[in-house]
Amino acid sequence: MTGRIIPTDDQPGAIEADCVNFIDKALANEDAAAAPDFLAGLVCLEALCNESEKMPFTALSAERQDDVLASLEANSANPWPSTAPTATDFFETVRVMTIMGFMADPKYGGNAGMVGWRVARYPGPRHHQGGYTPAQMLGEEEIITLWGEKM
Repeated sequence: MTGRIIPTDDQPGAIEADCVNFIDKALANEDAAAAPDFLAGLVCLEALCNESEKMPFTALSAERQDDVLASLEANSANPWPSTAPTATDFFETVRVMTIMGFMADPKYGGNAGMVGWRVARYPGPRHHQGGYTPAQMLGEEEIITLWGEKM
């Protein structure tokens, strides 16, 4: 799912940023209260795909995966059990956690190799290095990213 939410194209996506690792760590720690609903959503997603597509989500083509995700987002996934979190809520949770994993500080388990920051052209935090100079903020001086690239 993360790889379809932020797909790889000419730049790295959620897979390269290891967003799944970020989500796993979050659900095992600070977001542990959300883990049961998240896992129930995954079970419902697999049941949906196995019933409607006759194969698991991961075996679907990218186009079919996108269709399934669109049905989750629109809350039109069928069948989706009424006893589970809504399909829309599940999709939104995965989407938000994917974006967080793509852009978070790598120390939290996502944004591997700072790929999310590179894609967004964010040079990395500077508060521990004295911040940015006024000239850098005005674009008059270059900013050196955490990975050594000049911006």
